[in-house]
Amino acid sequence: MHLGETALVLDQGILEPQPVSDGDSDSDSDYEEVSVTRYKVQLSSGVTGWVSASSRIAEDMYDITRVVPKPTWTYHPREEVMERTDPRMMGEGSPSGGEKIAAFDLDGTLEVTKLGTPPYLATSTSEFRPYSDSVISKVRELHADGYRVVIFSNQGGVGGKLDGCKADVVRGRVDFLGGVWGVPFAALFATGRKGKKGEDETGEITYRKPGSGMWEMFLSKHNKGVKPDLKVSFYVGDAAGRMGDHGDCDREFARSVGVKFYTPEQFFGREGS
Repeated sequence: MHLGETALVLDQGILEPQPVSDGDSDSDSDYEEVSVTRYKVQLSSGVTGWVSASSRIAEDMYDITRVVPKPTWTYHPREEVMERTDPRMMGEGSPSGGEKIAAFDLDGTLEVTKLGTPPYLATSTSEFRPYSDSVISKVRELHADGYRVVIFSNQGGVGGKLDGCKADVVRGRVDFLGGVWGVPFAALFATGRKGKKGEDETGEITYRKPGSGMWEMFLSKHNKGVKPDLKVSFYVGDAAGRMGDHGDCDREFARSVGVKFYTPEQFFGREGS
């Protein structure tokens, strides 16, 4: 384990108080008993292990996040959408919906593969890293500023189910982000390959970007009926129709729902920075 790595707390427990001294005296009277926490952590590198230290020391060593409520994953076969529901955004006692929506693509925007390989070839969550060092702080700032955070991503390789290698990798990546970010957020993934122009053969809106179906689902299920302010809401994605991009579905998705569009470079800065 390396200092400064992001760590998701998988489990923790308080150990017996331990005597701690400044090391300058042999006198028992100079010892101070402090509560020691044993953290089971999973680092962003994929390594899992235990850290035993006082809370203060552990938090200095790692960007340790608090244990977050377990999200619910649902697959909607008619819409071909895999949905992550955060209990902190839903139900009684949760905050009301918000007018400000901060929406992001996943691949090439929030995360990239460590080796630069296509994300759909990945078989493990450990093959990914944050797009840049500013991702975590930016997401936390948006939440503190009253934005509802959501991920909209096309994931055709997942297929129509919640299990299997591809689905497990996507869900594992997103749940890890949930622990690292420490803020509530929703996520919707279009797993079908139909409607590449945003509409199916009947003219109905589809859920695969650039269709606006995922946006509408988010508003109806996760935003408690609050109408978004399109002037301050936005979407960040890497498919902007530039030379070398794999398409323009992210830019067109933002246009179809009426929000401002940013590339990852515009919003987070240069990759790896």
